Amino acid sequence: MRRLLLTIAVLVVITAVAAPAVLVWSALFTSGGLQFVIRHLPQQLGPVRLTITGVSGTVARGLSIQRIEIEQEVVHITLTGIEGRIALRPLVLQTIRVAHGKVQNALIEVKRRTRPSTPGPPSFVPAWLILNVEDGQLGSVKLSVYNGYRLEVDDIRSAAVIRQHYIRFFSAEGSLEGAHVNALGTLRATDPLGMEVKAHVDWTPAGQPPWTVAATARGDLDALNIVAHVTSPFRADVTGQALDLTHRWHWAADAVVQSFDLHAWNMNTPLGNMAGHIAGSGAEGGFTAQGPVTPAGLHAGVFEVQLSGNYANRVLSAQHMEARHVVSGARISGSGTIGIVDHGPRLELKGEWSDFRWPLAGRQAAVRSPAGSFAVSGVMPYQVRLSGRGRAAELPEMAVDASGTLGKDGLTFEPAEVELFDGHASVSGSVQWSPSQSWSVKGRATNINPAVLRSDLPGSLSFSFEASARGFDTRGDLTATFSDISGRLRGLAASGGGTLTHAGTTWGFSNVRVGLGTAHLALDGKVGERVDVRFAGIVHDLSLLAPGAQGELRAAGTMRGTLAEPEIVAGAHGRDFAWQGITLKALDADVDFNPGAPDALSKIDARLRQLTFAGRTVETVVLTLDGPPSAYNVRFAATAAGLAVGAQATEAYTRGVFSGQLTALSVAGSEQLRLSLERPTRSCARGVAVPRRNPGQPLRGRRVVTRHLVRHALGQ
Repeated sequence: MRRLLLTIAVLVVITAVAAPAVLVWSALFTSGGLQFVIRHLPQQLGPVRLTITGVSGTVARGLSIQRIEIEQEVVHITLTGIEGRIALRPLVLQTIRVAHGKVQNALIEVKRRTRPSTPGPPSFVPAWLILNVEDGQLGSVKLSVYNGYRLEVDDIRSAAVIRQHYIRFFSAEGSLEGAHVNALGTLRATDPLGMEVKAHVDWTPAGQPPWTVAATARGDLDALNIVAHVTSPFRADVTGQALDLTHRWHWAADAVVQSFDLHAWNMNTPLGNMAGHIAGSGAEGGFTAQGPVTPAGLHAGVFEVQLSGNYANRVLSAQHMEARHVVSGARISGSGTIGIVDHGPRLELKGEWSDFRWPLAGRQAAVRSPAGSFAVSGVMPYQVRLSGRGRAAELPEMAVDASGTLGKDGLTFEPAEVELFDGHASVSGSVQWSPSQSWSVKGRATNINPAVLRSDLPGSLSFSFEASARGFDTRGDLTATFSDISGRLRGLAASGGGTLTHAGTTWGFSNVRVGLGTAHLALDGKVGERVDVRFAGIVHDLSLLAPGAQGELRAAGTMRGTLAEPEIVAGAHGRDFAWQGITLKALDADVDFNPGAPDALSKIDARLRQLTFAGRTVETVVLTLDGPPSAYNVRFAATAAGLAVGAQATEAYTRGVFSGQLTALSVAGSEQLRLSLERPTRSCARGVAVPRRNPGQPLRGRRVVTRHLVRHALGQ
C-alpha cells in the first residue's frame, strides 16, 4: 500500500513537471499542438477581438495562416496569406524574433471613434513582449479611412522592432502608385499616432521624366509637419502641415520653385525656365493654390497664377485655373482634367483669354486679341481649338476660328477660317519654337475689300498667299508669296503675284507682277546695303499708291551698287501730278548714271514743266549731266514768271559727294535783278550739287539790291 502511494506521488510529480513541457513541445513542434493552442486562444482580449483561421505547419519549422482579423473600436485589420518562422530561443526572453515573415495582403480600415478613448497611454504590444522582424514582406497594404482617404502600397519589405510604445522600422521599401519609396523612422504609441519618418521617393512613369523627392514627416496625426525637396523633374522646396488626419483632415503648404522647365517633358515651349512662390491649402473637398510665377523665356516679368480643384485616382480635376500677366493685364483661365498616364499627361481642358497681346512687354504690340476661347484634349500631340477676335498691328479686328495639333516643338493648325476685311481667308500653317523659332502660313483669301484700310480703294480681291519666317520678331528672315490675284479694284480688273523677302537689312523682290486695268508694275531684285533692282511700271492714277495723289507715270529701269555710288539706267515720264498742294504738269527724265566706273560716261536729262508749290509756279526746270565721274558737266536752268536762273558746274563724284567748281551762275529778272558769278568758286554737295560761296566772294550786278528783294524775287 505504501509502495503504491509512493508510486502515485512520483507519477503526479512527474506529470506536473512534464505535462507543461509536453504541451509546449507539442505547440512548437507539432501541427496538432499548434492548432490546439489556436483553438483555445480567447477571441476577445479586452477591447480587441482576434480571429485566426486556416493554421498549418509548426512554429519551429514554419507556419502558415490563411487569415487573421483584429478588430478594435477604431481599427479593423485583416491579414491574409501569412507565412513565417519564429526563432525559439528568444522566446525564453519574451522576444518573438521572426527571421522571415510574409503577408500577402493587409487591409487596414480606420473607423470613426464613437466613444471616448480608454484612459491610460496606448501601446502596440504588452509591456513584457518584444517583436523583432528581421525580414518582413507585405505583398499589398490597403488603407481605408472613414473620411474617404484611400492609400495602397505594394511590395513592402522592411525590418522592424516592435515594443510597447514604439515601432522602429529600417530600410522600408515599397511601391506607392508606381513610385518606389524607401523610408525609415519611428511610429509612437500616442493618441493620436505619432511619427518621425524620413522617406525618399523615385517615380519613373512611362514616357515621362523621372521624379525624385526627399521628405521628412514629424508630429502626430493631429499636426504632422512635412518638409520635402524635389530635385527632379524640377527643383523646389516644400514646407507644410497635414492636420486633423483622423477626423476632418486638411493641409496647408508653401512651395518655393527654383527651376521648372517643360523641356523635362520634351515640350520645348517659349516659356523657358520658370521660378515662383506658390502657397496652397486643401481638404477632402479639394485644394487651392496661388502665387507669382516668372517664365524667364518670355522676358515679360511676373504672372499671378491661381489653381483650385481636387485630385483622385491619378486625375487632377481643375475647377478653375488662371494666369494673369501683371504688366499688360493679359489673362487666360480655364478648367478641366489632367490625367497622370503613361506617355501623358492626358489633358481635357477648356477656357478663355482676354486682353492678350504679343509681345507681352513693350510699348508696341504686333498682335492683340481682346477675347477668345480654347480647348485642349488628348495626349501629346494634343488636339487644340481656338476661337476669338484679334488684330495684327494697326489692322482692323478680325474673327478667327482654328484647330490644330500641339506637339512638343510647336503648333500645327489645320485650315483656320478668318473673317478678314469684309471677306474671308482660309489659313493653315505652323509655329515652331524648337529647335529654332519659326512660323509659316499659307491659304487663300477671297472677297477682300481694301476700303477697310483705305476708303478710297473700294473693291473685292481674291488671292493665294504663303509666308514663312525665322524668329518671332522683326529681325528674323521673312519670305512672303502672293499669287493668283483676281477681282476688281475701283471697278478695274486686278491680276498678278510675286514674292517678297526680308533678311537682316535687305529686302528682296522676285517676279513681282501686278496689274490693275491698264496699269502694271514689275519689280525684281533686292534693296539693302547694296542695291540690285529692275523695275517697270505704268500707273494712270497715282492715288492707287498714295491717298490724295493724282497723275500718270511711266517708269522703267535698273539700279545697282550702293546708295552712295549707284549705277542707274532709267527713264520716267509723267503728267498732271498733284499731291499735298504741289502740282506738276509734266515730267521727263532719262538717266544713265554710273559713278563707280571711272571710264564710264554718264548722262542725265531731267525736265519739269509747270511746278507749283506754296502759291508760286516755276514754268520749267532742266537738269543735265554728262561726262566721266572725275569731271561731270552739270547744268541747271529754271524759269518762272519774270525770273530765270541758270547754273553750270564741273564736278567730281566720289562716294556720294560732288566736289568741284561752280563755273557759272546767273539770275535774271526785272531790270532791278541781274546777278552773275564773277569768277568760278568751289562747290561741294552730297548727292546733289549745291553751290557754296566764300564770305568774301562778290556778286556782279547792274545795281545793288537788298537781301529782301532777292528773296522775294526767288520766291523764297
